[in-house]
This record gives sequence, C-alpha cells and structure tokens, in this order.
Amino acid sequence: MDSSEFPVADGTYSVKFSLYDAPTGGTRLWTATGTTATPTALDISVSNGLFTVLLGDESTTGGSQNSLGSVNWDTDNVYLGVTIGADTEMTPRKRLSAAPQAFNSRQLQGMYASGTAFGANSLFALNQTSNTAATGTRTALEVRSAGTSSANDYLVRAYNDLGAAVFSVNRQGNISSDGYLSINGATTSTFAHAVSSTRAEYSLGLTVGGQSVCLADGTNCTSTAEADTLTSVTNRGNSATSSLLLYGGATASTLTATSTFTANGNTVLGDATSDTITFTGRSASSLLPDTDLAYSLGSSSLRWDAQFGSATATTLAWTSASGSSLLVAGQSVCLADGINCSTAFSTDLNWTYNNTSDFVRNNTSTTDLVLGSSATSTGAPGYFDLSGGQT
Repeated sequence: MDSSEFPVADGTYSVKFSLYDAPTGGTRLWTATGTTATPTALDISVSNGLFTVLLGDESTTGGSQNSLGSVNWDTDNVYLGVTIGADTEMTPRKRLSAAPQAFNSRQLQGMYASGTAFGANSLFALNQTSNTAATGTRTALEVRSAGTSSANDYLVRAYNDLGAAVFSVNRQGNISSDGYLSINGATTSTFAHAVSSTRAEYSLGLTVGGQSVCLADGTNCTSTAEADTLTSVTNRGNSATSSLLLYGGATASTLTATSTFTANGNTVLGDATSDTITFTGRSASSLLPDTDLAYSLGSSSLRWDAQFGSATATTLAWTSASGSSLLVAGQSVCLADGINCSTAFSTDLNWTYNNTSDFVRNNTSTTDLVLGSSATSTGAPGYFDLSGGQT
C-alpha cells in the first residue's frame, strides 16, 4: 500500500527480506539474497497490492535465495524484517511462530539427523532434565524394532568416515564392535552370555563362572590349571620373554629353552626306541632310577664306551675294564703284579700259596697238582706231578 493506504500499482518491486533475533536492532540471522552483512533485494511481482514469496526458495524461479538451514529454529525469538525499494525497513518486525516452528520439529530441537558438529559441540544430544527419582521405568532414549531377522534387523548401527559399520546392536541385543569396547565402572560388570573377542584387557581381573582366571604370570593358577599353552605362545611368536609355565603336559615337534628349562611331574622323552636324546651340557644332579635293580644302563648290543669314577654294583659284567682298584664283596682284588695280594700264607680251599717263597703246596695228601700240557698224570710226556701232600 502507498502512503495513502491504497494498493500500489501493479508491477515489479525490489524487496529485501531478513530474519533477526530481536524485535528491534539485534543480529541479522539470515537474508534472502546477498549476505547478512550486505543484503540484496529480490524482484517481487505485485498484482492488486498482493504478492507471494516462499522464503528460502533456492530454485532459480524462487530467486536463488539463501538456505534457511543456517537458522537456529530452536527458539521463539525470530523476527522478519521487510525493506521495499529505497525505503527504510518497515516496522514493526513480524515475529515468526506457529507453523514456522515446524522447522524445529524437523531438526529435533535444533539438531539435524544429518549435519556437522565442530569443536566440542555435539551433533545430537538427549537430556532428561528431571532430577527426581523415577518411580517406574524411565529412559532418555528408547529404541524399538519389530523386525525378526537377527542378521539384518538392528536397534543401533554406527558407520565411520569410510562407510564401514564399526558398532552395532542387533534385535537380540548382541553387541558387535570393530574397535576397542571400553566398559568402566566402580562395580563389577557382568556378562551373562558369550563374549567373543580377538583381544581383551581387564585391568581389575576377570572371573568366569565365579572363578578367577589363571594369568600368564601364574597368578590365580593352581597346579592343574593352564597358565599358557604352546598354541598361545605360537600365536604370539616363537619365543616367550618371561617364564613360561605349561600345566597339564606339553607336546611339540621342537621345543627349545635358551635358559633354564624345568619340567615338573612325570616327564617322557621320546615315544619310540628310534628316538634319540642329545646332551651337550652337563648333569648337575644324580641320575637315580625310581626302582631298585629294575633298569639297565645300556644293553649287550648297545654298550657305553667308558665309565669314569667309582662304581658299586651287585652284579657287574664287562668285556674289558681299566682302573686303579676293584672291590669284590668289599675286598680288593689281587692283581697280576702282586698289588693287593697278601704277603702272608693264604688259604684257598686245599691249596696254600706262599707269596714270599713264591710256591704253592697242597694241604691234604689226597690232592694232586699237575704242571704241564696234559690234563692227566699219564696222558702225555712233558708234565710234572706233585702228589698229594708233597712240597
């Protein structure tokens, strides 16, 4: 309308539209064209004093306006200012309410389902502001799914910047995470069903079925528990940097210990006579059988080459032996050079040997001594016969 309050003539007029955060003054939040610092006008067609404009229409036919997406609609303090031609802005500004608040509904209290958050801001937040104690079930977020597929129906599914699903909760409540799942709290966390993970860390301990888990350093381990296995060592690498305890037995094609190797309990080396055991070190303890006179050291076909030191046995057989002394029934054996032989008369059955005079005589008159190549006194020449009792 003109100054006389009559409709203006039909035609095209330049009109500026702006949104503010106050009825007067304030900050310009948006303008149809141009910038908030320097707004520009739209060409508006007027007929019989009437015109229609769809603010925020970004199409060419709508004047290629600026998007209204930058406006925070989570407030009821948004005012429309209109400037026609070279006139000053019309007063008063018009406060937007009612139907325009549908923008806030679309944005879920100012937060878009798709948008960008910068710095320490949150893209979406739920805030249950009541600080009273609920007398019934109360939740800040409730998600429901009527889907029946455990493979395809999810309550929550999260994607990273590469479009890969990294976290999900399916309709059964099964949680899957491709990253670290950290559960913190002052009390014990309880898992009622199976937990599957390639790696897990528990800083305050772990119990399974009410029992503490046996740790690699032996903590919580009993003599029948398993602190580690060859399989788990192999998965970490072919060596262990600390002590390795193998409970319940160990089986391996090759097992190398570069330091001290301790095997507690019954130990079996080899499972066939063709197996060999090689010792390059020294024994630092006695080698004792578990049963007296039950096992042999070597056999008639596989004999030890030599034995150094002293040996005590009830029965000892050898093809040749060398040493400084030999005891039989606690007595030293008389050697060929006279060592360990008595210098006094010694009695052996019916014969007496005089070591001083170096002769042998019989003790009875019924024993003969034959010296020569014949086994009898009359069988062949070349013999010397001492009949019983002769000296």
